[in-house]
Amino acid sequence: MERNIFPTIGYIESFDKSKWKIFHLSLEVVVTSSGQKLLRMKSELLCQLHEYREDIRTNRYNVIHYFRSGGNSDVYDLSGTSIVIKEALPGNSAWSILNSMDKLYYLCREALYPLVRAPEHYGLISCRQLPCEYLIMQKTNDGLTVEEVREMPSYQQYIKLINYLFKEVKNKITKLSDIYFSRENLLPDYHEGNIIIDFSIPVSQDVPFTLWIINQ
Repeated sequence: MERNIFPTIGYIESFDKSKWKIFHLSLEVVVTSSGQKLLRMKSELLCQLHEYREDIRTNRYNVIHYFRSGGNSDVYDLSGTSIVIKEALPGNSAWSILNSMDKLYYLCREALYPLVRAPEHYGLISCRQLPCEYLIMQKTNDGLTVEEVREMPSYQQYIKLINYLFKEVKNKITKLSDIYFSRENLLPDYHEGNIIIDFSIPVSQDVPFTLWIINQ
């Protein structure tokens, strides 16, 4: 099935030596190592991505639903999956975002888990003839952004802690990036609207939530 739908044309080596697979289908599809693992576990996703490809071509949205907006892009939920697709506008290179978020996910997983998480990025769909580039990524829980929580009286007991962690997370990731990625800026758009407070995944009794970094 994979050969029929997505013929492989090559590989890209990521920062951690893992291989990202490149497909060509008049659109170009790049699948990260995480995306390849997901496809091996859930081969039906290939068919759904194939349907999404047709949605893009015909400008109809049959297999996705609006999920949220953030920054200069909209995010859509791929029906019946744990995947969302972010439509990145021209000028915000999906290649650059994919590479940056893969590194950010690595730092969160290795050094900041379970308090801080970043969604896994599975791949991208790109074509010069399309108005957008399309990032394929893990769907986070709905949650509330730091910006939203600050405006809600029912969460005021957590504001001091959230404000502290909001600053501390940026400082830690900046220091880790200096060590592992030669001072590369992995947080180019770090603000209160891009951090989700997820109360469905408490870290401890003192920290009853998880932080998700989104929309870079």
